[in-house]
Amino acid sequence: MPGGRSLFRWLYLIGLGIIAVSLPTSYFGMSLGQFWVLGAWLLEGLQRRDLGHRFSMGFTTPAVLAFLGYLILHAIGLLWTENMGWGLDLCRILLPILLLGIVLSTSDPLSPKELRTILLLFAWSAVVGSLIGFLITSDAVAPGAYRDRSPFISHIRLGLMLVLAVVVLLHHWPRPWWKRAGHLLGVGVCLFLLRELGSLQGALLLFLLAWAAVWRTTRRAAGWSRWGVRLLLVMPVAVVLLQVRTAIIDQRYPQDFVPGRMSAGGELYWNDEDAWQVENGHPVWMEVAPVELARAWRARTGLPLNGRDARGEPLYGTLVRYMASKHLTKDSVGMRSMSDVDLQHVQQGFVNVDQDRRGPLRRRIDEVVYELDRFHHTGDVTSSSLAMRLEFWRTGLYLAQRHWVIGVGTGDTQLAFDRAYEELGSSVVTEWGYRGHQQYLTLWISFGVFGFLLAMVSWVAPAVITGGWRHPVYLAFAFIFLVSCFTDDTLETQPGATFYAFFQALFLFAVRGKAD
Repeated sequence: MPGGRSLFRWLYLIGLGIIAVSLPTSYFGMSLGQFWVLGAWLLEGLQRRDLGHRFSMGFTTPAVLAFLGYLILHAIGLLWTENMGWGLDLCRILLPILLLGIVLSTSDPLSPKELRTILLLFAWSAVVGSLIGFLITSDAVAPGAYRDRSPFISHIRLGLMLVLAVVVLLHHWPRPWWKRAGHLLGVGVCLFLLRELGSLQGALLLFLLAWAAVWRTTRRAAGWSRWGVRLLLVMPVAVVLLQVRTAIIDQRYPQDFVPGRMSAGGELYWNDEDAWQVENGHPVWMEVAPVELARAWRARTGLPLNGRDARGEPLYGTLVRYMASKHLTKDSVGMRSMSDVDLQHVQQGFVNVDQDRRGPLRRRIDEVVYELDRFHHTGDVTSSSLAMRLEFWRTGLYLAQRHWVIGVGTGDTQLAFDRAYEELGSSVVTEWGYRGHQQYLTLWISFGVFGFLLAMVSWVAPAVITGGWRHPVYLAFAFIFLVSCFTDDTLETQPGATFYAFFQALFLFAVRGKAD
């Protein structure tokens, strides 16, 4: 067919573009793009009459086989799996590894311009898509509900993609000044959105990547200038550490605090001397007059105090914490000191008077410190995402030690966790029953030490064999992915598996030779 090859090439590139644009924005688009690429690849193979050769080449190339090894490992793990449904579903999620690995490795290589276009499509989709998500949720999201700032995909995955978008925009730095201004604006939007998402992981990744980039680019500079620039990178760390220190100090219980005994309205204060909660250095559950406070609250707002705030938390607890942060007694006198703005903030879910004055990153630090403090004093893991994660890891290590040879199988990780929660008497089992939230630990539990090592080989070997690890953007992607696996089961969700499979196959198989 005359011109057929050119047509299929365009269809193939459009499919890659659909995947790149959809990664930060659409589950449906990710699947559509993969089927589109597969369709173009099959049609081109039929037109060229080399479809059989393509399949043969895909399944016999060492780098591609190593890449497919991760999916093959999960398929083998079905042999000793009880929960076949869960195992098959996980294999389905990992199918992008098979599809993209075979298709991209047996298609004509991308030119530098094509690779750059696909990467920029991804970066600008992350910028524009996440900005749209932020704007449409800005009025509907309660304070501190940073997860809801990402309506299209998980806020964790979006944070990773925003970091990679920053790398792409800076690496592909254009020459015209107006394009540079656009890239700089895109980077600024990414940083702003990471801040609004309260992404501590994203902030850490950006800092480490910036440090590596500066370290590399200043190798040949003069001694004083080289170390001067490198030391500038210490400043953001110092700022974050200072915020952490302040957050910890704000949670310390004052040793010299002497509570009053009776409110101005004649009600005996409820002073819980065993309570641990502190806001801005002031104990929360001291000098509380519940009846008087409820009466004063209704008089000011017309609302009962036994309802819930905009975040779904008990209004009474939110009000008491907020008043403690202002160092007020929790009675009619304290209520008179509350402004109308304060009352609105309490109804919106603010637990601290400074909450609206602090940036999202500082609020996230406050939340982490509060969760750790609560876990330390109460041992309760059900009301804290960080405490639950620590419990997941403790249980995961217990399982890894018990099933260290061949693991529990592809589909039985959840069953193993449920049983371990009961054996360890964990409070997680009755309500949550989650898994490890740590990809490395999950692999060890599922396949044992030997399966874990095979999984690591499948991640690393393709980059070593092809030499694709030399590409700066690939290095950034690989680092982002490997770090994300410490805090999440990245490859057990559609966006995570597609993110991994797409960029691995793009840099290691779709680019052959010097592509940048």
